[in-house]
Amino acid sequence: MNKIIVISVSTLLSLPCVAQSVQNISTLGCMLEPSKKVEISSPLASVIETIPVMRGEKVKKGQLLFKLRSGVESAGVDLAFAKSNFAERSALRNAELFGDDLLSNHERDEIETEKLIAAMELKVKQEELAMRTIYSPVDGVVIDRHNSIGEYVSTNPVLDVAVLDPLFVDVLMPFERFRDFTKGELLEVILPAPVNSQHRAKITIIDPIIDSASGTFRMRLELANKDYAIPAGVACQLQVITVI
Repeated sequence: MNKIIVISVSTLLSLPCVAQSVQNISTLGCMLEPSKKVEISSPLASVIETIPVMRGEKVKKGQLLFKLRSGVESAGVDLAFAKSNFAERSALRNAELFGDDLLSNHERDEIETEKLIAAMELKVKQEELAMRTIYSPVDGVVIDRHNSIGEYVSTNPVLDVAVLDPLFVDVLMPFERFRDFTKGELLEVILPAPVNSQHRAKITIIDPIIDSASGTFRMRLELANKDYAIPAGVACQLQVITVI
């Protein structure tokens, strides 16, 4: 049997309510920044064969960013693979001869060593080929693309990727407020027009060193941004939320 609970208006009015007191925080600077910026460079001097991502595109960790020309390296892997297979077959054939005492220990050792060397050479060639395919080390957004297909690259960055989830809220505070905040505390981050939104962020860093010249210290908050709806590079304001 279903129970129906009836609450009178007088009962509702008598229930305690939770209110919040909002206090603006006077800062000397408050800015939203990417939590990480990664400059993706080529590990080798070579020519770009393909670069499928564009500026402003979201990328996932492990996604292909660009690939260098690798015809010679690919052929080197095929050659090393053939040598390794031959050494493996040779070792199997000669194992029977050794069992029948038709090979000396020294001859068997030479065959096994050649097999091991061939396997190691194959591994080296595979690693050299793998170095020519570059994947994203993070989830983020491509904020700059410096090169295109066919261009020669060396040590300079090819792509810049920014991590926008979470965002960092970097704050510059006057020394007088140094004891007013604690690590882990939640503050309200207010974003101006045209964003016009507010979000709660957690204090993760309170710098223990005061800049003597300006009489300021830095504080950092972490702000979740799963759908990338909040842009980086935006000035902000802070508020303290107090439950009363």
